[in-house]
Amino acid sequence: RCRGALALSTATRQPARLLAGGRARGWRPAGARVGGSSYSLAAGRLVALRLRLSAGASRVLAARGTLALSARATQASGAAPAVGALRVLARQAPALRIDGGETTADRDGRIALRVRCGEPWARCAGTLTLAGIRDGRTLGSARVSVAGGPVRTVALRLNARGRDALAAGGTLRLRALAVTREPAARPTRSQRELTVVLPVFTPTDAERVASGAAPATRKAIR
Repeated sequence: RCRGALALSTATRQPARLLAGGRARGWRPAGARVGGSSYSLAAGRLVALRLRLSAGASRVLAARGTLALSARATQASGAAPAVGALRVLARQAPALRIDGGETTADRDGRIALRVRCGEPWARCAGTLTLAGIRDGRTLGSARVSVAGGPVRTVALRLNARGRDALAAGGTLRLRALAVTREPAARPTRSQRELTVVLPVFTPTDAERVASGAAPATRKAIR
């Protein structure tokens, strides 16, 4: 039976800000340890070992999409270590699909968006941002975490600029952008255009208009 330890280290230099985190600058030379594990294997059998990369290596993978590593296996018997090279490829974070069309804002500028996370087993975690189609300015954003499977509804509130634009025009054309992230995975972006409208008056509101207590044909938002 073979027993020992397997160590993974970088095969090329890497940005310090990714590998070390924080405000580190410059480059870290090849040979930085980024993972490892002990092993105990039956002789003559081909098996797969699962190893967890360090947080720094995960950041490099997410930013660059690939990472060249050196693997070194030492044996408890004292035999010469085995050395190999491998290239790790980052997977893509699951995509959050957004339904477009028209949606109505409530009086506080909140809107509901219908979204779906691709695979039933996945979870889409990241940010959902609303931006003006003409100028690209951010008009609202929120962190989201959506379980995979059926269509779900997430709520966002327009920021002050978005609420003012909606109140002035009655409708607002937006681009919704979802960016999902996972450790050691490439971020995934998806977007959809939609139209936000103010709610129409209810009979009670119509009575208020008739009495002079509220203006116009749509509700103002705060």
